[in-house]
Amino acid sequence: SAEASIAAANESAEASIAAAAKAHKEELDAVRAAAVKSSERVGAAEVAKTAAEARAAHAEAKARQSEVEREAAVAEALAARSRADAAESRAAAADLAREAARVEASAAAGELRGGLRAKEQSDARAKDAESKAADA
Repeated sequence: SAEASIAAANESAEASIAAAAKAHKEELDAVRAAAVKSSERVGAAEVAKTAAEARAAHAEAKARQSEVEREAAVAEALAARSRADAAESRAAAADLAREAARVEASAAAGELRGGLRAKEQSDARAKDAESKAADA
């Protein structure tokens, strides 16, 4: 009968609508799940990017510190070189002073020997004069 046919068509239509609604809901759920996954991936990428930036900043800071330490080492080496040069100059000056003192001492010794020789000659002349006076 026509009514039975209409009822069957209605049931079929309702079943189709229910199936379509269920498929639509499943599709929405899948889209939501994909959106959550995508959001999680974006979040993970953000975390990884932040971590990479922090590592890069740390590496730059270490490089700057190394550069500062290298410059300090160079400055220290230059200062040590200057101290060594100054010590060498003082040693050379001390050598010159010692040589000058030696020359001075040698000259003084020469003067002393000359003085002693002059005294000996003077003594000898005095004795000579005394003996001549005694003879006379």
